[in-house]
Amino acid sequence: MTPSVADRDRVITNLQEALIAGRLTRDELEQRVERAAAASDFRELLALMADLPVRSPFDRLPAHRITPRPPVRRWRSWHWLGRLCPLR
Repeated sequence: MTPSVADRDRVITNLQEALIAGRLTRDELEQRVERAAAASDFRELLALMADLPVRSPFDRLPAHRITPRPPVRRWRSWHWLGRLCPLR
């Protein structure tokens, strides 16, 4: 599943915090932000954060459902009809 914009923003925020803490250089930050913007999978986003001792940006990710909801099955019930027109 492709990460959402919110997922990428969380990673970029954590990368910026790592820059402020002195764990990344400005060049490293720019490279990782570019890779985060182009990431097509959550594993790619996790790899950008793997060497940084910051809190995981995926504590509450993904921002969307991983698996689709099962289709809603609406069973037609004719019981109500029996109450209206009882068979005699």
